[in-house]
Amino acid sequence: MRKKGLDLLIELHNAWLKNGSGKKLDCSCLEMSKTDLRGKNLRFAVFYQTNLHGADLCCAKMGEAVLRYADLRHTDMRLTDLHNADLRHADLRSADLRGAILRGADLREANLSVASLFNADLNGANLCGANLYGASLAGANLYGANLRDANLVGANIDYAVWPLSCKSLKAKIDKRIAAQLLYHTLRAMKSCEDVREVAAVLASEPCLELANKFHLAGECGIIERVKKERKSRDRP
Repeated sequence: MRKKGLDLLIELHNAWLKNGSGKKLDCSCLEMSKTDLRGKNLRFAVFYQTNLHGADLCCAKMGEAVLRYADLRHTDMRLTDLHNADLRHADLRSADLRGAILRGADLREANLSVASLFNADLNGANLCGANLYGASLAGANLYGANLRDANLVGANIDYAVWPLSCKSLKAKIDKRIAAQLLYHTLRAMKSCEDVREVAAVLASEPCLELANKFHLAGECGIIERVKKERKSRDRP
């Protein structure tokens, strides 16, 4: 699509957003690879099956937009507002979503492999069945996110907010994340290690061996094994 024609459509869309006098932007199935949409107001716009490969969407306002099945590979979506957007089955491989707002976004079955989601806000996002293989989720807010059947193998979740709800129980993780989550759990359990059942877990060599493989265990401190003979509150 030519820039002049697109600018006119966006102008009409902004008029529609403001008072309904223009026309809602619908770019379904169009070829828009490498298009410059930086900072544009595209709320509620439709990009169904649109090719936006390599497009610049940095800081764009795309809340509640429809991007289902869109090709968003290698897009620049830093700080882009995508709250409540429909991104089902979207191809976001290697997309730059650092600091993006994805609160409540529908990302079911989306492909986010190797995407950068550093400090992204995914509060309440639906990532059911999403592919996050090798994605960077460092510092991301996953509070309330649905991770059912999401593939997080190879993902980086350092300093991320991990949802402690039933929505994260069926996420697919790897040994690195398993060790990371176990380490944090066992470190918290150290505060009540005089409870018999807790002491038994903290005395388990296989448990501690895996937890201490957490990649930051050296910085945070190796978890020492609780001696079995230690008295506990539960003993008579």
